[in-house]
Amino acid sequence: MKFLTITLYSLLTVSSVLGGYAPKGEKPENYEQIQEEYKKYQPDIVKCDEIKISYETECFPEVKTSDEACKILNNQKCKDYFENGINKHESCNKLPTVYQDNYNETKDFEHLVLKAICEKKEDGSTCPMV
Repeated sequence: MKFLTITLYSLLTVSSVLGGYAPKGEKPENYEQIQEEYKKYQPDIVKCDEIKISYETECFPEVKTSDEACKILNNQKCKDYFENGINKHESCNKLPTVYQDNYNETKDFEHLVLKAICEKKEDGSTCPMV
């Protein structure tokens, strides 16, 4: 199952970053270039996806209460991930910035959701988002 997830993340990342709209099923003009770039970076994409999944497993589990979300925000590994993203890992740094931006935008969105869940009212109680 983990292999399938990593493969799916890889394909989604590549298709969202390099994919172009092709009307009527035609190949985009730069199709060969896209294929070559994918082949060139595919091993690093897979490694980077594995790294991202390991962070997401710990930092974005299914949260049932706001207290659980707030504990995640205080977890040192997750703090490091929120601050640095995947850029500190060698295999992720080898990828073009377009890939890195895609990974980090997803991380930033997920981080904002956790922060929103932990948001406090003026009286100190948590907002009822969960």
